[in-house]
Amino acid sequence: MTSAPPAEVVLQGIWKDAIESFHSNLTASQYQRLRAIGSLDNLRDELARGEAAYKKRTVPRLLARLDPFFKQLKFFSEAITILVSHEPEIAALVWGSIYVVLEVSICHTDPNVLLGSSSH
Repeated sequence: MTSAPPAEVVLQGIWKDAIESFHSNLTASQYQRLRAIGSLDNLRDELARGEAAYKKRTVPRLLARLDPFFKQLKFFSEAITILVSHEPEIAALVWGSIYVVLEVSICHTDPNVLLGSSSH
């Protein structure tokens, strides 16, 4: 009976396969940069640096400051949608625009949503 390879070895293989799978979609410089990462630990470090740089930008900082307001608005969004549907001519246009901003702000506030990660 043979034992399974360690998880790190399996993950390294998946990482290398993923790089090769996306090779045709990347420019030469993107491919070289991705190959230079080399390991999953380095990838985690790169993601952490990218997230830190992202959080320093103006829009994410503004959205982080507005986050409590957006959370309250999100809490009432279903009720507002129902009220707007009663007289949709003008209100739906306004509420639709606000709702799009609300959804985008949620993605910008938490980049882990886009990565599918639950750790912060």
